[in-house]
Amino acid sequence: MPVLEGGRKPIRVKRIMQGQLLGWGAEGNVSEVKVKLAAREKQRELALAEKEFNPNANVHEGYPFWNPEYQFKAMRKLQALNREKKLGLRIVPTIRLRRREGAAPTLLTTRLPRVTMADLTREQMRQFMQDVRRQQKTIERVGFKADFDSFMPQIGKDGKAIAVLFDFGNVFDRSLTTAARNSIISRIKNKLGFKQGSR
Repeated sequence: MPVLEGGRKPIRVKRIMQGQLLGWGAEGNVSEVKVKLAAREKQRELALAEKEFNPNANVHEGYPFWNPEYQFKAMRKLQALNREKKLGLRIVPTIRLRRREGAAPTLLTTRLPRVTMADLTREQMRQFMQDVRRQQKTIERVGFKADFDSFMPQIGKDGKAIAVLFDFGNVFDRSLTTAARNSIISRIKNKLGFKQGSR
């Protein structure tokens, strides 16, 4: 029985039913999905968006693009920091990882209403840009980096535009990237026969 990692605890899944295609890009395709949960779970069904990554992607260790494992770890850490430090970041509430045998893992997230830049008024555009810059500065302070494309506009009940962090392909966790780089350097040194402590 498949398990979705993340959240307060992993959840068992009975069935995942794929719906319409929501979008596509260099990383892969995003589709709407209905997730039927196992009988023992309190909630019976979830409506989410699932990103399937390009199977031919050349995944680079320590780099988020095309890398669902990196994205999941980085965003779980950023979510925790947001809660603990009350950073005021607007991150999609649900982020879960689904492992698949013989294929790259997928990411399942809260499905947001699709709002594009073209849908915004001039004032809403200003509000959105201002919120993106505010969150980028906060993200930088805690050791992360997020590109502009990581954010999607959403319209609140008051008609104001906000920025929601929803695309993780260009969200960098400096600690993960540094650790991966050091690991690669160490493996190269070992392969070349360098002794520990040598330069």
